[in-house]
Amino acid sequence: MKKLLLNICILVMAVTSTARAGVLEIVITEGIDSARPIGVVPFKWLGEGEAPGNLTEVIAADLTRSGKFNPIPQSAMPQYPASDEDLDYAAWAKMGVEAVLMGTVEPYSVDR
Repeated sequence: MKKLLLNICILVMAVTSTARAGVLEIVITEGIDSARPIGVVPFKWLGEGEAPGNLTEVIAADLTRSGKFNPIPQSAMPQYPASDEDLDYAAWAKMGVEAVLMGTVEPYSVDR
């Protein structure tokens, strides 16, 4: 009798434990399908001679790898503004670009 009761308890525990370990299914119904278009204007070099590297390409690559931004190619840019006063927002908006990143690079000190 004890053995039968023990077998029934084991069977009940086995059935209830497998019922709890069901398959987890995740359904994503909303989200962003594409990265946000952004303009990364070539940065202006304020030092002497040629710039030591292309900071614009580094920033554009970092933004792309984030998955949230899609920098447009420099060849497709409607303009290369040097400051916000030079920026023609309408020209960028026609291309679907909502944000434009621009800046300057200057040497910190000699040999740095």
